[in-house]
Amino acid sequence: MKVINIEAHQLGIFDTLVKTHPLIIAKFFRPDCDFCIQLDPIWKKLIKDVDIRRLNIPIVNVHSGALQNSVSPCVQKINGVPTIMAIKKGGIMQAMHHGKNTYKNLKNFILNNIKLKHHGGARTMRLVVKRGKAGTHRKAGTPRKAGTHRKAGTPRKARLHRKAGTPRKARPHRKAGTPRKARPHRKAGTPRKAGTPRKAGTHRKAGTPRKAGTHRKTGTTRQYQVYKFNI
Repeated sequence: MKVINIEAHQLGIFDTLVKTHPLIIAKFFRPDCDFCIQLDPIWKKLIKDVDIRRLNIPIVNVHSGALQNSVSPCVQKINGVPTIMAIKKGGIMQAMHHGKNTYKNLKNFILNNIKLKHHGGARTMRLVVKRGKAGTHRKAGTPRKAGTHRKAGTPRKARLHRKAGTPRKARPHRKAGTPRKARPHRKAGTPRKAGTPRKAGTHRKAGTPRKAGTHRKTGTTRQYQVYKFNI
């Protein structure tokens, strides 16, 4: 990718450029435009994007003053600045960016216009995309660096699952029908020790014993009160 800046005094440079390149991405701007000033940091960041730098197409920043007496057909499509446009050879507009000038939108616009479609639709020319440098990937069949993965050709470790058809391990539950273990409660009818009150306001006063016989004996079932309603 090559970045080309065309200033206001460089008349005719834009027309020459579009005659020699099959496709360019152009940004038309004016320095005193508020919207152009807002776009400038986004555009500079976009040019440094890895996916954009791999494209073998020029990115052209064109001052609107450099378009005086331009004969390129795409110039007639510019209604204001900033304008982002994909331009084919001969100065013919391929596509113009519409919508918000966000980083994501502009990147998608550029990547979606890396094909040159000639009139008639029968012929297409794909632009060359720069690949990674030779030697940066490991050769086919060679293992990864030691310690990062398992060695080439060695099987994966067996998963710690039980074999098919074998039952699960018995859970540490009590057998069906056996009673629960008696809880370490004080015996029914015995008072609490003095000085161990419950929360204030929620139970009986601290230090006062419970009434004898209010608790059921250990191992006996609860008794439920039956209410009768006359309907």
